[in-house]
This record gives sequence, C-alpha cells and structure tokens, in this order.
Amino acid sequence: MAQPASTTPTSKEESVSAPAPSSPPKPLLALPPPPPHDPDAPIKLDVGTSTPVSLYDKLGPTIVASDGTLSRIGNWGEMDKMERDRVLRVLGARNQIRLEEKKAQLERENGQASEEAQ
Repeated sequence: MAQPASTTPTSKEESVSAPAPSSPPKPLLALPPPPPHDPDAPIKLDVGTSTPVSLYDKLGPTIVASDGTLSRIGNWGEMDKMERDRVLRVLGARNQIRLEEKKAQLERENGQASEEAQ
C-alpha cells in the first residue's frame, strides 16, 4: 500500500517558497540632473568635432512667406556678419507684417464662418 503524501514540505520546496532574507533596500540609481538651460540661448550640438555647432548659425532665421508658409535661407552658413545683420533687419520687419496680415485674414475667415453658422 502506498504511503500518503507528506504534508510537510521538503527542504527543496522550502527554499523555493520561503521568502528571501530581508536585506536593506538598494538605493535607486538615477541620472545626474541636466545642466541649467537658458531658453533664449541657441541650441548647440556636439557633432564629433572639438567645438559644438550652433543650429542657428547653420540654419539661420525662419522666413514667413506671403502665403504663410515657412522657409529658411539656403546660404545662411556662407554669409558674413554684415550680410546676416542686413538680412535680419529686413526679415524681422517683413515677417512681423506678414504674420499680422495672416492673423487678420484668419480672424476675417473665422468671423465669416461664425456668421454663416448662425
């Protein structure tokens, strides 16, 4: 006759089901905080050279076209300082005028759409 199964766990079962001895909790590893960032400072990327490259110096300012699309100056990186200053002066004023015109146009369109809906 077969003996009934033992209700006491064997040493192998005890080692599997027994909780591990309590050890002090390990501190969570964290990354160091990022360096302070000035939101107005140009973004500089390290591209494997000894000096970081400024995206603004390479890409230049954004141009607002009369239809509202945005573009950049293709040869901005090759312009000298005097050319860049002149372009910035003209672009700043022209972009402001074009943005105001587009905002006014959108407000007129939204006003007409709301009048038609009523």
